[in-house]
Amino acid sequence: MSDKTNAYWWLPWTVVVAAVAAISVISSYYTNWYFWAPWSAAKVVVTEMAINKFESGVASAVPHWDMRFMALGSIVMLFVVGPSLWVYGELKNEQSRNGSGLKKGLVWYLGAILIVAGLEVVPVAVTKAVVFQNTWSMADQHRENDRLRTELLKLGFDAVETYHRPRDQGGGGGSFQLATGGSNLRMIQLTDLDGYPASEAMSFEMQDSTNDDSAITIYAISDKEGPDPNYSNADGRSGKIEIAITVTPSAVFDYRQMNAR
Repeated sequence: MSDKTNAYWWLPWTVVVAAVAAISVISSYYTNWYFWAPWSAAKVVVTEMAINKFESGVASAVPHWDMRFMALGSIVMLFVVGPSLWVYGELKNEQSRNGSGLKKGLVWYLGAILIVAGLEVVPVAVTKAVVFQNTWSMADQHRENDRLRTELLKLGFDAVETYHRPRDQGGGGGSFQLATGGSNLRMIQLTDLDGYPASEAMSFEMQDSTNDDSAITIYAISDKEGPDPNYSNADGRSGKIEIAITVTPSAVFDYRQMNAR
């Protein structure tokens, strides 16, 4: 290999990268162009099957052979044919000892273009992995939030029922305070509610929201980590998902996301 070739080894690759960028921009205007992104064809097939499943309850039986062959063909071209052409071009250039920095030959350029195009999969895959990881993490927290709200709603209705139940039947008789014997009263507790304990993997706390016995607040604390690791939960722990509900006698519930998204 000549000194000139060594000095400008980067020049052919620059031409290749520019060619791939130009082809990518041009191909982006064609909505059915899947050559540079074989996973897109698979995504289209899966999306269509999901839509059919949602609409009719049965996944589509259409084989989508055109999409499948298109994805398979692009994979073979990018990861088999491309490297093979590039290796062949490199060997041919070594044998001919071409002294020009750009005169690599058509075979070399075709192989190099396919290799660089295939390498686009790496950053795209990494980006998608990061995005989907964040998406699944958020979805998991939202599912936990919904679970806490459901349990809080059950306890809230139990508390309202206990509020209106006569005291001789174990209720508050129009109060969140229950009789303990004689004229002694105590504030309603979680153990007085039929729905407690609601579920495992979470804990609950109850507080008097006002000084006039007009509302109580129930806190639901999950065992899963919340967005703020330094948040002080109502049960003494730190950083757990926590949602609160304020209960009034009229069954008007006010949810608050204490440490939740």
